[in-house]
Amino acid sequence: MGTWSRRPISTSPPEGKFPASPRPVSKAGGRVPRLRPCVGPGQGWRILAAVYKEARSGPAVKPLLETAPVQSAAAFSATQDTGKMAPIAGKKAKRGILERLNAGEVVIGDGGFVFALEKRGYVKAGPWTPEAAVEHPEAVRQLHREFLRAGSNVMQTFTFYASEDKLENRGNYVAEKISGQKVNEAACDIARQVADEGDALVAGGVSQTPSYLSCKSETEVKKIFHQQLEVFMKKNVDFLIAEYFEHVEEAVWAVEALKTSGKPIAATMCIGPEGDLHGVSPGECAVRLVKAGAAIVGVNCHFDPSTSLQTIKLMKEGLEAARLKAYLMSQPLAYHTPDCGKQGFIDLPEFPFGLEPRVATRWDIQKYAREAYNLGVRYIGGCCGFEPYHIRAIAEELAPERGFLPPASEKHGSWGSGLDMHTKPWIRARARKEYWQNLRIASGRPYNPSMSKPDAWGVTKGAAELMQQKEATTEQQLRALFEKQKFKSAQ
Repeated sequence: MGTWSRRPISTSPPEGKFPASPRPVSKAGGRVPRLRPCVGPGQGWRILAAVYKEARSGPAVKPLLETAPVQSAAAFSATQDTGKMAPIAGKKAKRGILERLNAGEVVIGDGGFVFALEKRGYVKAGPWTPEAAVEHPEAVRQLHREFLRAGSNVMQTFTFYASEDKLENRGNYVAEKISGQKVNEAACDIARQVADEGDALVAGGVSQTPSYLSCKSETEVKKIFHQQLEVFMKKNVDFLIAEYFEHVEEAVWAVEALKTSGKPIAATMCIGPEGDLHGVSPGECAVRLVKAGAAIVGVNCHFDPSTSLQTIKLMKEGLEAARLKAYLMSQPLAYHTPDCGKQGFIDLPEFPFGLEPRVATRWDIQKYAREAYNLGVRYIGGCCGFEPYHIRAIAEELAPERGFLPPASEKHGSWGSGLDMHTKPWIRARARKEYWQNLRIASGRPYNPSMSKPDAWGVTKGAAELMQQKEATTEQQLRALFEKQKFKSAQ
């Protein structure tokens, strides 16, 4: 497999127009005119390309935009490893995650793995565990490559729910037949291979555990995280991510465990504006995570882009009030979920097999990327439902700030401009930004509601239904759940 290279913004007129963006800053410090529709054909893009060529001519990329106050992380760079990878086999060392963020760059994350691979037939819905890294490595590798080609700067190891306790929970065979160590090792190897095909970093990830939900001690829960961390250190990942936590207490434990590595840590919670499941506000969650040692904080999964950005805004306000600094990170769902309850999309009756009508369009994601950027978020990616074309939408929306397009844009005319090659004239008429920006998308389901009623069972840590058990769920246990569901639906 060849290596991916960045696709510079062309000096010739592009196939479509990107939205107007904040003015870039040249290497010399001067500002250039903001691009506007009134600029003659190709002229604005020639100006922009010339500025980026100048800005990138030095040994390092100069920050193109001033970041929000909360984005400055000098305090972290002085005390933490920047995540700079050691040179391997004569290769030039890559700049670490904090080096990139400190330089004012936008880091684009990857998208969702468990949902994408479940649809492709490699992950089982229910446990959502990542044994595919061992059983079907090519499937995992190909998805990584698609995200890399779409513009991702980070290859996150496919280690979601790869803790030993999760791999043996409720009849799961993975811990016994494969082992958590092998799953984590395989995931790291795949991510590193693909990352080295481009300028991407490898992030080792941990997530919430059945042990915590079963009220096990801090020591026992941290032991679970340390088991995965041992593999990440052996495989020399570039930085670490503690993601998908519903309780800030467990997220803090994860950060504290990962902190022993000396590598940079990002921490994201799957919470909405109401806060975690113990009622801790988003602002307080962010404060606790930064105090525990996270250099990057934010949210992932469970909620749509709009709701997630509302939550991040509250996190940002909490950090500012506490006079703490951290970078902000957003990796939401690619589903519209305005009707979610506190636990997010897992409360919706359509979860997980009926969510397709809620999928965000590429244009929705471009809007999300711009709003995230304007909020001060500099690590922007996605979670469940995010396919490579969604990541490409982020990369294309932020191309004026980043100075280049991803390789996948070679096959994508911005704002549908490639449709001008279509045979049918009414399709050619759609080759413009105004059409897609103003289109109200129909679902094609005339008798279906636009919103759902969340199940909202309200169970959390310590509830009997959440307790870890090695044996498979029994028929008696299932019948009890069916009856409870009927009762809840009737309320």
